[in-house]
Amino acid sequence: MIGHREPKMLTLLLSSRGVNIDGDVCVDVHGPAEFVRWASLLSTPVAFAWRSTVTGERHLQVCGSSTHDPVHGRVTVVLDGDRHRDVWDAVQENDLRCGDEEPIDLERLRQVAQTPERHQQAMPAA
Repeated sequence: MIGHREPKMLTLLLSSRGVNIDGDVCVDVHGPAEFVRWASLLSTPVAFAWRSTVTGERHLQVCGSSTHDPVHGRVTVVLDGDRHRDVWDAVQENDLRCGDEEPIDLERLRQVAQTPERHQQAMPAA
């Protein structure tokens, strides 16, 4: 998340001649298509759905490695499952209880993300 100091760093990064990130990266994405694009860039991606123990919020997450510029290291990508409940329901047979996690099929997620009938607008956050 970008706080009050980070815009300065982001501006510097974007204006730099070159950027390499060595280490862990976590990315929150806006939609399922972006989630799938990230997953396709990762080596041996592992995807799962999980619910927060405390709040019960739903999340879809994919983790993998990147050895390509500009990122070298582990990458975690997270999609808000509550805002994209149609996607959550399509890749989860049963809703999870708080604190549970379950692997998801990335190929199924790719199909759902590419289906033209799926809702293009995210559900508003509660």
